[in-house]
Amino acid sequence: MITLPVYVGIENEFQLMREERGRIAFHHVWDDLEKQYRHSSYRLYPTSVRTRYGNGRYCDEQDPEVCTPPVRVQKGFTRAAADLLYLARKDLLEFCSSDPTLSLIGYSTHWNVSDTCRDQTGGSYILPGDFMRALSVPLSLFTLTPLSCGINLRTKGGDYDARLELLGDYIEGEDQSRALLLLYAATSMNIRRNMERLPFLLSNKFSDDARKPNLVSFGRETAVLVEQQIPRNTFIDSRKEILISAQDYLEQYYRFFKQAVAQIGDEEEVRNLEDFIYGRKELEIDRHAKYAFINALKPLGVNGAPTNGYYNDHPALHLDPQYYQQERPLPNNLVRFLSEIATCQQDTKDVRKKKLAGRVSDLQWSSITIDSVFGNSDTSTEINGLHDLELLAEALSTTTSERVRKRLFDSVWRLEAIDFGHLYHILTNPEEDLSEANVKKKDLALFRNIAEKLSYNPPLGDLLGEIIPLEEIQPMASWRGEEIKR
Repeated sequence: MITLPVYVGIENEFQLMREERGRIAFHHVWDDLEKQYRHSSYRLYPTSVRTRYGNGRYCDEQDPEVCTPPVRVQKGFTRAAADLLYLARKDLLEFCSSDPTLSLIGYSTHWNVSDTCRDQTGGSYILPGDFMRALSVPLSLFTLTPLSCGINLRTKGGDYDARLELLGDYIEGEDQSRALLLLYAATSMNIRRNMERLPFLLSNKFSDDARKPNLVSFGRETAVLVEQQIPRNTFIDSRKEILISAQDYLEQYYRFFKQAVAQIGDEEEVRNLEDFIYGRKELEIDRHAKYAFINALKPLGVNGAPTNGYYNDHPALHLDPQYYQQERPLPNNLVRFLSEIATCQQDTKDVRKKKLAGRVSDLQWSSITIDSVFGNSDTSTEINGLHDLELLAEALSTTTSERVRKRLFDSVWRLEAIDFGHLYHILTNPEEDLSEANVKKKDLALFRNIAEKLSYNPPLGDLLGEIIPLEEIQPMASWRGEEIKR
């Protein structure tokens, strides 16, 4: 059973194009663009900032990249994540808008989810290669295009921010992005307990590496070689292998994990996912005419064939600034807190100015470091973990008093960890010295409204899927996929 909160976050990488010059390096124009940009931001590094939408905008080597603030997995989370991705793209477009010769082409997407495959409760650790042997085909259908060179999964972060990062192509459609997030979160949260019960796996004739080529280049009708699971402690010399369509692969895995999907998605989110699964909405992988045109815009290699990777410039590939004109509301208190830090609003002014009490010196995806000065010595407090950051943000949201909010910030610098009782005591006893606080059990009960926001009932994850016999799947009569490299 998963008892820790689960979060998702999205990264988008872009090509920056200039008229008549093609692709250029983002860091070469960053300073000039920043001088013209009218919105404030929190500067982490010379070419890395936190914006007014709580997202990150930065140079990844020479290319522009954005990342959304993390969103807790709970009903409605895919809409919140899609809104934040929209706002992150909007900010990047606005940042580049002072130079009319610049345009952006979407290049790649990294989909992050808290790593619940780690050994938290005595269960087995699921390696990225094993994960992708099960889920590379369903996830590829949602995150690849017909031109893709493939998909990859890697583990990132440490004890406080361990996450899985799925690498795929740039997907602009919000509905498809939301559908992928729901499927990705539900399967990753439940695969550990179900690994030996899955209906089938990708044939072991494919590499066991997490990096896979484009296994679905023909879309839903691509043939995929799969093999039956072998129960533990049985001796079978041969495994039953059959060719099935990628569509059947997707449908059977969805049937297996359907209960897990319904646990974290609301009715609209589940319906949106099923619209893509059953073909009522079109996936990018099926838009062959569109990508035949795009393929012609790829640079040619030494053999005269289009290369993988970057594109030649063409207006049809550009992000449309007119689409990104909406101002969408920030979806939760954690994002609003990050936005306040970025824009120096309210008491975060104190946090930003070291001469008053302290300042945020580091602001990562799942941690914040606050430097503080007491007497003649410099001290700092690091809040590690998205749950603690979210708890602080929720506590701040309960009061509009600048004096009380400042005490909440001050308390962070004196505490080794965020605590429900400490925060409640500050909210209800702003005049009392924290060191003399006597936090009682009744205080925790009175703080329940925040605790309920940050707790799950029932806990998410580790649901047993429905067993599906391989015999129920109709084999394909012919091979349409790429040849297996033995």
